[in-house]
Formats: sequence, structure tokens, C-alpha cells
Amino acid sequence: MIINDFIHLDNISRFAPRSFWQRHLPAAPILNQISLRLQSQETVGLVGASGSGKTSLLKVMLALDAADRGAMSCEGRAIAPASVASLAWYRRRVQYIPQDPASALAPHHSVAQLIAEPLHHLLGLQNVHQRVAELCDRVQLPRTLLHVPAGQLSGGQAQRVAIARALAPEPRFLLADEPVSGLDLPLREQMKGLLQRLTREQGMGLLMVSHDFSALAGLCDRLLVMHAGEIVEDRATNDLLAAPHHPQTCQLLQAIPVISL
Repeated sequence: MIINDFIHLDNISRFAPRSFWQRHLPAAPILNQISLRLQSQETVGLVGASGSGKTSLLKVMLALDAADRGAMSCEGRAIAPASVASLAWYRRRVQYIPQDPASALAPHHSVAQLIAEPLHHLLGLQNVHQRVAELCDRVQLPRTLLHVPAGQLSGGQAQRVAIARALAPEPRFLLADEPVSGLDLPLREQMKGLLQRLTREQGMGLLMVSHDFSALAGLCDRLLVMHAGEIVEDRATNDLLAAPHHPQTCQLLQAIPVISL
């Protein structure tokens, strides 16, 4: 049986820039020969300590940074940084949920304006009032907030707006960068439940980045562990949590807080 990858990274490497004085030194890899296959309805967690390369990998996958070696494709079409028009088809298929939506959203724009923006720019729609209201409903955001400026929203409300914006062009895959890290525990669980429901109902794939296994367990079917710019484990969630192979995986699991009674 032939499996068609939705996103395919083939031997991706990216190197740290060198100053004039470092030009004689070998380039240090930020990403080192990463190969990765993602299917359109997978829920995958990417976990690693700070500096492991998670953000760099995400930027390559978002076509914000170019790989120095290797190639990336989506549905068999090559992906690399390019003009807005050239990448519009990719932006419709793959959408991004930022780590800190409160700072990513224009504070003086209303919720309605922010959710409508991708509908205008990516789909070319004009009369979007009903569609915007329906997106609010899908992320459980009260319609009474539609005319509220983003700068007045709570952290949880801003995250729901960011998710609604990502859902607007009806993507097939979401890339989420630590979407629950800035929320308190009850809100974290609510947001994980929301992402789980949305991906299942709409048949979307999800790659969720975190430094914390507990944010990914129960949501992701497959886990990737990054260390020093490499993916050192790529296994089913239950298998990896039950029997970690790499020392970095063990270290990250041991860092999960345990409540003593």
C-alpha cells in the first residue's frame, strides 16, 4: 500500500550564521539532517528542551526560513520561502497557532477584524460576518466579544481568537507552537480539549510543539523528541512514554512535576 505524505521533510539541515571572524570555522548545525513524514489527519507532538531546535524546525515548516540542505514538500509540491502570492495555496492548507497570541494579535483590531483577515486575504471573501460569527462558535468564544479590541482580551480568549483565525481558511493541518504554555492548568486542559475536538471533527492534522510531555499526552498519538537539532525519537505516544529509549527523553520525563502527599 502506498502512503501519500501530506508534509515531507527530506534530510533538512540548517546552519547557524557565522561572523567574518568565524568564517574559517565549520558551520554549526541548528537542524541536522531531519527527515519527517506527516499525514493529513495525524496528531503529533514535538517535544524538546529549550535550544533543541524546535522553533527553527517550525520556521522551516512555515516557510519562514529556508533550509541550507534538504527539501520540504506538501502534497508533493516543493515548499520554501517565497512571495505571499506563491505560498497562498500552502497557507490555505497549513495554518499556524502562535505561542503568545496576546502579543501576536494587533491590539487595536477587533476580534471580528482579526478573524476576518484570513478570509479576505487567503480566500478572497468579502461578506464574512456570518462566517466570522460561526468561527467564534466553533472555538467557544462568545459573539459578544466580536467588537472588542484584542488588547482587552484575556489570555484564554486571545488563544481562542488565534485558533479561530487558523481555522478560517479551512486548513488540513495546524502547526501549534506551545499553545497552552502561558495558560493556567484549567485553561490548559480546556484548550487541549478544544484542539482535540476540532481536529477530530474537521479531519485536520496537528503538530503541537512543547517542552513539556504533560501538555502533549492524551492529545497526540505520536511523539517526536528533539535534541541538539536532531529528532532522536519518533514513536507512538504510549510506547514512548512507557519505555523511552534516548537519555534526553528520560530527562524530559523526569522533569515532569510529581505531587507528594
